[in-house]
Amino acid sequence: YYADVGENTWTRAYVTHLMTPNTPFLFCPYTGDIAAVGDFTHEFGHYYEMYTMLDDSCIAYDLSEVPSQALTLLFAQHAAEQPDGENQLHYSVADTVRTVRSQSFNASIELRVFALAEDEITAETIGAIGLDQSNRFGRGQQNELLAQYRWLADTAIYTDPLQKLSYATSASAALDLWLCSLEDTNAAVAAYEQLVRRNGTRLFLSN
Repeated sequence: YYADVGENTWTRAYVTHLMTPNTPFLFCPYTGDIAAVGDFTHEFGHYYEMYTMLDDSCIAYDLSEVPSQALTLLFAQHAAEQPDGENQLHYSVADTVRTVRSQSFNASIELRVFALAEDEITAETIGAIGLDQSNRFGRGQQNELLAQYRWLADTAIYTDPLQKLSYATSASAALDLWLCSLEDTNAAVAAYEQLVRRNGTRLFLSN
């Protein structure tokens, strides 16, 4: 792992798989503030899933972010029981709720664009879809040009289609798991472990 903060350190956090040695690698410059704690627990959730399922790490898209999002919420709930820890919980829950909205917005644009015929894919058509969905999701108050094209800056939309939808479905499941933890922490942790170990070929409703 790498968690140092330097003058030229990239500020984004991620987890990847190193072929040699066969192990996950976590990169997360840690500053110690609320956002950094959230980033670290999020990425550690991915790290834990990859490490646990090293030879079968193929979690299905509909829950692919649960190991990270749910761990962030479960950790934040634990932090809330410590002195001055409630802010971490408030931040993490609000951030997960925002994820449902923002990534559903991105996915709604993706689905519309991917349904176009090849000769219909133009900047004007895509922009109109972006603006329409921006208004639909209550984002119409922003600059119109930005509303049309801001989503195009996220390269994952092209390199990993429908990844954004997985963030929304996973966030919903993570919030459910967090709510369960308020009633029975051990049961919620057991469910989390089951989700981490689920095979990628299993359907959402199989769990």
